Amino acid sequence: MKELSGGKRDLCKHLHITTDNFDVRTSQGQAALSFGLARPVKRGVFYDLDLIPMALVDAFATFLGRKTAADTIRVFWPKWLGALGRAETEQHRGSYFVVGKRDVPGKSNPPLFVSCGTLDEIQTKDLDNLPSEQRPTAVHGVDVWGLAEAVRDRAKKVGVMLGEPPFFLPATDPLYQQIIATGDALMVSLVDRYNKLQRMPVPLRKPPPEIIKIFEQMIMK
Repeated sequence: MKELSGGKRDLCKHLHITTDNFDVRTSQGQAALSFGLARPVKRGVFYDLDLIPMALVDAFATFLGRKTAADTIRVFWPKWLGALGRAETEQHRGSYFVVGKRDVPGKSNPPLFVSCGTLDEIQTKDLDNLPSEQRPTAVHGVDVWGLAEAVRDRAKKVGVMLGEPPFFLPATDPLYQQIIATGDALMVSLVDRYNKLQRMPVPLRKPPPEIIKIFEQMIMK
């Protein structure tokens, strides 16, 4: 994880939007950064890893709408980040981040299905085990290795300096396992809270101490 030398300017250059446009997206809840954040821990400081969740928001914006896409990427960040770590460790395509939705009459925000892994794993471990009344009626997925490669290609094209691969940590690194476990606990608490209200989980507004600690560990890595 490398700090972008040009900060927000580099981030927006890569996204092909103006800094003003990015500020509007952020204020409207349409931005997603690393570890479930919408705003950087330190004002004006962005990292190459932040380009991955922003690319995911773009990838799911048509399917979910940009605001719901950003919320989904922020709430379920341990899933896509874990998939990215595994894909970069194995260095091949086939590790997917998948979101499904089931349209329910009278519900403006349909319940979401979120999973990651190979397509076979997602089908056999998750989809096949859902009751028929809970299975999504529409599914969209992104190959995270292919997405990461596209982000690097785009950076070269527009002149944004990224760190050496990988974006995140190898899946064999103990810190990888610690970060994903911490994120999973936060994710489950958000999902459980809003499942009781039968609403889509809402991302945290401010970074909790656990996320601050993750940033400190990653910067020192």
